[in-house]
Formats: sequence, C-alpha cells, structure tokens
Amino acid sequence: MSGRKQIQVDESQWYRLLKSADELKTVRRDLPKLIQGVREQARADMAGEFEAVRRRQQQSEEAVRRLSDQNRALEEETNRRLHQQAADLHQRLTHTAGELRAETRTQLDEQRRKFETDLAEERRERRAEIAGLTADVKELQHDRTRAEQLSATWLADAGSMADLITDTLPHERYAPGELDAVRLRLGQARGNHDLGRYDAALAVAQEGYYTLSELRVRIEQAELLRRSWQSAAVQAVLLVEQQVRRSAQLPVVGPDQREIPGYALDVDFWSAGALDELRDRLDELLERSRDEATTAEELERICREEAPALEAQLADTVRQARLCQLASQIRVNLADEVVQALAETAFYAYVEDDFVGSDQRGAHITRLRHETGSEIVIDIDTADPASGRNVIRVISSDRDTEAEADQRARAEAVRRMLEAGGHQAHAPVPMPRLEPGAPDLRTDDPRYDLRPKPQGEGA
Repeated sequence: MSGRKQIQVDESQWYRLLKSADELKTVRRDLPKLIQGVREQARADMAGEFEAVRRRQQQSEEAVRRLSDQNRALEEETNRRLHQQAADLHQRLTHTAGELRAETRTQLDEQRRKFETDLAEERRERRAEIAGLTADVKELQHDRTRAEQLSATWLADAGSMADLITDTLPHERYAPGELDAVRLRLGQARGNHDLGRYDAALAVAQEGYYTLSELRVRIEQAELLRRSWQSAAVQAVLLVEQQVRRSAQLPVVGPDQREIPGYALDVDFWSAGALDELRDRLDELLERSRDEATTAEELERICREEAPALEAQLADTVRQARLCQLASQIRVNLADEVVQALAETAFYAYVEDDFVGSDQRGAHITRLRHETGSEIVIDIDTADPASGRNVIRVISSDRDTEAEADQRARAEAVRRMLEAGGHQAHAPVPMPRLEPGAPDLRTDDPRYDLRPKPQGEGA
C-alpha cells in the first residue's frame, strides 16, 4: 500500500519579522538620488510646458498693444500680473521637483486660492468701471460724433480681445460657449452702430469687452493651474518610476534583517510579474499626466491619490517578493531537516531533490530510498502564502502489513525533530486514502518525477 502523512510547520515568526520591517524606507533608501533624477526629468518637461505659456504671453502682449489707450494700460497690468504668477509657479515647481508629498501640494493649494482671490478682485474692479462708463453714455446722446468714435473704439477693442482668446486660449475647455455668446452680442452691437444707434452699440461693446477681458483672465488662470497640477503629477509619477527602477534588484535580507552578501532579490521574478505590471500602470499614468487633454481635476487626482497608491503598491510588491524568496529558502531548510530526521530514525537515504518545474517559487520535492527498495517523496509547500505556514507531505510506498504504524511513527519523529529545531510543528494528519484505481502520487504525479527528461520532452 502507499501512504501519505501531512505535517504543518508554522514559520510565522519569520514572516512577522519581515512584515514589521519598514519596506517603504527600503524602497526609498536612495531618496536624495531619486529626487535629483526626478528633478532633472521634471525640468525638461516643465521647459516645454512653460515655453507654451511664454509664447501665449507674447501673443497677448502683441494683441494688447493694438488696444485703445484707455484699455491698453489696464490689460498691460493684467498681463504683468499673469506673467508674474507663471514665473513664480515655474520657479516653485523647479525647486521642489520630486518633493511633492506635502510642501508642493500646500503651495499649489495656496496658488489656487490666490487665483480665486485675484479673479474675484478683478471682477469687482471691472464691474465698477462698467457701471461708471455706462453712466457716461447718457451724456453722449447729444454728441453723435463722439458717441460714434467711442462705439467704434470699444467694438474694435472687444473684437481684438475675442480674437486673442480664440487664437491663444483653450476657451472651450474652461468656458464652453461663452465666447460665442459674447461674439453674438457684439455682432448685434455692430448692427446698431451701422444703424447710427451709437449709444446702444457703445453700452453693449463696453460690457462685451469687459466680459471678454474677465474671461481671458479666468481662462489664463485656469490653464496655469492645470499646468501646475500637470507638472506635479508628472513629478509624482516619475518619482515612483525611479523607485521601481531601483527596486528591480535588491539585497537579500535574512531572518535577522541583515543583508546577505553576494545575493540579490529579483523582485519581478519573486513577485510573479507584479513589478512588470506596476511598470505598465506607471507608463499609462505618465502618458495621462503628460496628455494635454487631461483635466486639472484628473491631474490633481493623479498627484494626490493614484501615484501615492502605486508607490504603496511598490512597497507591498517588494515585501511580497521578499516573503516569497524567504518562504522558498524555508522549504529547502525544512527539507534538509526532514531528510536528516528520516535518515536517523528510518534509515532512508537521499536520492534527489528539486523544486516543482525547477521554479523556486513552487513546492520543493525530495526523494528518499530505503535499502529495501521503498521510497519516500517529501513535498513541502506553503499552506497559505499569507499565513507563514508550510505543509510537509510525506508520501511513502511501504508494502508490509505494519506500514500504517511505521508511517505514523516516522511522521511523529519528523515532527519532534522539527520542534527541537525551533519550529512549531503540528501533529501529523493522514492524507485522504486513495480510492481504488486512483493514481499513486509517488509514481503517477508528474510533479514528483525529478529525473532529467530527454531533449524535446515536455516539462
């Protein structure tokens, strides 16, 4: 008859030691170097992003020079303030590249609040001016020449402002339909001007101009805010990407948490490809971060939530890889101890051993043989990867009438020896009996065939 015994060995203490380690600190052990690498990449990214801002500023300055004297001064001051905001933001993001977890987020929030405050103040100033200028329209009703000149001037300025927004700003992204609505009202004002109704045309042209001026500021600030979150999101993703690159090969850590010289942890292999999957997700996230179609809200979410989540996933991946490698070594160590126990108590000799499929992440198989010809296969596998427990299956082929008693005695001897070695070994449990005609695991399960296969034969 063929017999099988199963012993559970608890190695949870090893796992607890590893789980309690600060893996994120290990992943980010070269943080200053990581940040420097991110800073260099981020500066290259920002140079391109803010070059587009500078080109738009130049176009804006050219358009402002074409305005009437009464509006040119006001728009020049608006341009100066917008330029200063862009310069301050560029400098802040350049100096804090890679350091995004707290300080830069706070600064970006402050920048957002400043934008909103400035915009509110801009609106109040412009509405007050509109009210004063509209009151002057009534005094022009008896001076048609002056009214005609003012109407033409304001219509021209409003047209220039509308063209500036059309040519340089993503107005449909931030204010869909608003520009077209103002253009429609300006078209009606031009009709009144052509009919000689200068007072009516002037009132609409003034309000239209200030509406467009306010719209320009609002879009400029919204786009600058989006650029700031874009830069922050790209940096956040690049920082995790650098960590992934440096985490591909890590020192092997023993149960005492000390590095073992001469050995490296291949994180992608021991994590069963999880590191490669993480790289793919980071590539997709970086592409989204650099995409001009990505909104400020999405970029903020990438910076605040998605990139940090992937960094946490990296730390977990490294931890799981370490656990997997440690569990593999535990299986080998246990196999050595079981072989020693069976050699001393039952005089079984070692024949061969290997991992199933020669994959160190899988079960470890050892074959022993007695001088009588009986064989034992020792199968050591994890009971549950998260539990820290291993299962030892002792599969024998004894053929005498006292085989069951011998199997129990051997299993108990193995358990005692494991406990003597400091392992928490549970009492042996008989495996379910084979049904008549069922395959004998020792002879029929391909996992237990460790003999070299001829070339071309399937693994």
